[in-house]
Amino acid sequence: MVECFTVYANEIEERIDPFYYRSFFAEQICHLSKTKFDLIKVKDLCVKITDGTHYTPKYLNEGIPFISVKDVRENEISFEDTKFISREENKLLTKRCKPEPDDILLTKVGTVGLSAVIPKDVPEFSIFVSVALLKIDKTKANPYYVSTYLNSKYTKIQIDRVLKGIGVPDLHLENIAEIKIPLPPLSTQNHITQIMDNAYKLKKHKQTEAKELIDSINDYVLDKLGIKLTELKEMMCYPVYSQELNNTRHDAYYFQPKFAILKEALQKGRYKNKKIREIVRELLSGQRPVGGVRQITEGIPSLGGEHVLSDGSIATSDFKYIPIEFHKTHLKSKVQKKDILIVKDGATTGKVGIVPENYPFDDVNINEHVFLIRCKENINQYYLFTILKSDIGQIQINIGITGGTIMGIIREALKNIEIPLPPIEIQNKIADEVKSQMQKAEQLQKEAKEIINKAKEEVEKIILN
Repeated sequence: MVECFTVYANEIEERIDPFYYRSFFAEQICHLSKTKFDLIKVKDLCVKITDGTHYTPKYLNEGIPFISVKDVRENEISFEDTKFISREENKLLTKRCKPEPDDILLTKVGTVGLSAVIPKDVPEFSIFVSVALLKIDKTKANPYYVSTYLNSKYTKIQIDRVLKGIGVPDLHLENIAEIKIPLPPLSTQNHITQIMDNAYKLKKHKQTEAKELIDSINDYVLDKLGIKLTELKEMMCYPVYSQELNNTRHDAYYFQPKFAILKEALQKGRYKNKKIREIVRELLSGQRPVGGVRQITEGIPSLGGEHVLSDGSIATSDFKYIPIEFHKTHLKSKVQKKDILIVKDGATTGKVGIVPENYPFDDVNINEHVFLIRCKENINQYYLFTILKSDIGQIQINIGITGGTIMGIIREALKNIEIPLPPIEIQNKIADEVKSQMQKAEQLQKEAKEIINKAKEEVEKIILN
């Protein structure tokens, strides 16, 4: 669909591309300007706006946490799966950019626009270039209020309008500085902060319940398959003998002892193992049109790594789109119900999801950052999904991850993952239990999301009414 609109000379700002002047953006920003409070630019509320190191440091198994875009979520900074750097390197990095309590982190590369305030009880850490750091002048604004607004739909609209990058979205510091934010009195900011704090606490409680349900699946699966898996730790020092170098990988990580322990546990399991290449009908990836899809506002939803969620579900919003004609020429990668999706590269490489049978869209495709798997007829798709998402699947996926700055897993590595294969009746029983647990967890996640949406609606009324 072609969108037509008029832009007058007195409306021209620093950009001259048509996308920037779309009527949708103009309407939303006009709506925001109706607030009874002053509209202030983020740069006028900050004493400093910067980002993390622009080079990849040397990672260690322990040390100072190194936060990247995957570790920053809405109103939360996660230290569960961080990389680490040395204390010496951290000292060098913090000379330029030192994250401190009450500073705001904002994701700016890849998954952009997620904001969180650094709480007082976190360890010292450094950040990568994919994350911006905002030091707020607390005489002007409550950092938690600013972060709340940065997570709002009105900031998202402003960010979408100025995003750069064709393949990977990139939000520049100068664009962050220009984001407009309504500034009520501090007492009102504090009230809004309290509303959102209560909502986030309720959300976290629901999400904790959901995570416990999902985590319980792993133990259930291992028990049903008769696989005894001890705690697997990475070792700093271990020998590798020449007769073990029988493949193309000679990097030390590939020979971590924990991988050999896993393979031994699989061999001792109750059922024989088969490689994925033996049990799948399709293992493919998708594409996007040349030139990217950022300026395409309607068409066929295109699923990428960001749409494969941590609980194994598939997102139903915040899509990029591909043209209908492009979709028609790439029907092989059209998503079907019960397809398994695996993130093939980037910060969340190896994350696994399954398209539910009640997925609300019929025409959906995938982009080049995702693998799609369809099994042969005698394999239960939910069963294979369960194995790939479990410890035995994720550890094997990790074996196949290679790369420097951008990590990824190649198709051949995925094909060689070993899957314990019980009779179809056992597969079905395991799959049914997993579906039941996932549905319960999904309902809890839905309730958590509704809590936040209602709180945001309340905040929006305060700001705009």
